[in-house]
Amino acid sequence: MCSKHPCAGNRDSLEAAEWWLPDLARVLGMPNITLYNWVKRGLVKARQQEQPPRHWIVWADAAEQERLRQLRSLPLGHATRKKWTHQMPTLSTDIDSAITVKA
Repeated sequence: MCSKHPCAGNRDSLEAAEWWLPDLARVLGMPNITLYNWVKRGLVKARQQEQPPRHWIVWADAAEQERLRQLRSLPLGHATRKKWTHQMPTLSTDIDSAITVKA
């Protein structure tokens, strides 16, 4: 019975390469909450059902599933570290501007 969660067999409302969020998480071997977090952060293409209970439907063909597996294999903090390393000004610029005395 599928009273609380969508069934794996109930795919009639899904388009090609669409998955119920829990089913895709199970196929990828990851927690539902991680995939949901990626949906909320815009890392995954997803939509919600129009009618309650408004379950999440995630688009993932074979190539997207592979991309998600690779994303999952990255170390914790990778995205945050990447933001900081690409946005940090060079140290010499900061020191030069701090040392410069205005007359």
